[in-house]
Amino acid sequence: MKYFLFKALKFFIIITIFLYAIQFSVDTFLKSSLVCDPTWSKVFEGEIESDIVIIGNSRAQFQYNPSIISETTGLTCYNLGLSGTPINIFDIRWKAFVNRNKLPVILVIDVDYNFLGSAKGIYEKHQYIPYVNEREYEIVASKIDNDLVLDQFVPCFKFRGQATAITAKISSTFSQNCDNFINGYSINNNSWNDIDWFLFEKHRLYETADSKKFHDLYEDGFSKLLSILDFSKEKNIKVILVWSPQYIKVQKFKENQRRYVDSLITDVANKYKLDYLNFSTNNLVNDKSNFYNHSHLNYKGASEFSLQIANYIKNNTSF
Repeated sequence: MKYFLFKALKFFIIITIFLYAIQFSVDTFLKSSLVCDPTWSKVFEGEIESDIVIIGNSRAQFQYNPSIISETTGLTCYNLGLSGTPINIFDIRWKAFVNRNKLPVILVIDVDYNFLGSAKGIYEKHQYIPYVNEREYEIVASKIDNDLVLDQFVPCFKFRGQATAITAKISSTFSQNCDNFINGYSINNNSWNDIDWFLFEKHRLYETADSKKFHDLYEDGFSKLLSILDFSKEKNIKVILVWSPQYIKVQKFKENQRRYVDSLITDVANKYKLDYLNFSTNNLVNDKSNFYNHSHLNYKGASEFSLQIANYIKNNTSF
């Protein structure tokens, strides 16, 4: 019996060491500068030193070109936008950034009804795999992820259900054109697709006004926004709030929600004496050739939009 227990313990130790070795190797690669978009690594390693920083969800990530903004303003710029991530989850990246990196002079916050909402889960969880033991991740994930403790302390458990995404991430490093990533900005050269728009229109319902529902939906998100604004005020960071362009016809969908959130942002901007740029009626929104879908500018549209943002910063700030 003792011999069996000894062999079982030995086998368990060998397997554990093997699994930790795999986990260490994968974590090390995902945290390295070898991946096409090393923003997470730069954030946690404290390597971002930019005068201008942009935050938001995919509408930030795909629409603000740091190269154009830097060339126009003469200031360094980094895009921290994160796809599929409302502000309550984005808090992981924001806190990790401010806790480890040089603070910017200007903070551009891309605001809309998606970013200022709240999510009950973590989108594309595989991107957080190397950082599950970091305090910033733990604080957010502990409220919404029942697997957090297992992810943190059971070797390779955090890879469960993420193998395909991790494999794709690793393989894309060797096959993908990394020139499509510029300081956190993701280039999308796709053109407008009428079929996608038709499907969007077909499945989207018009909304009716329900201010109580909207209040519950955005209470936590606006609380997070106010905490960022309070921090920025304390650190003398100039904040610019931006509602970036959406294709004009999409505005008839979620119209009541859009107006509700816009009014809240306007009130916040007035309270904190901030610039709030709403591009809902900008000339860009009328031309489908500027978009790759209803809510995201393609490279052409993003270039023009980034130039407009850059010129605003150049003409309305002094350092």
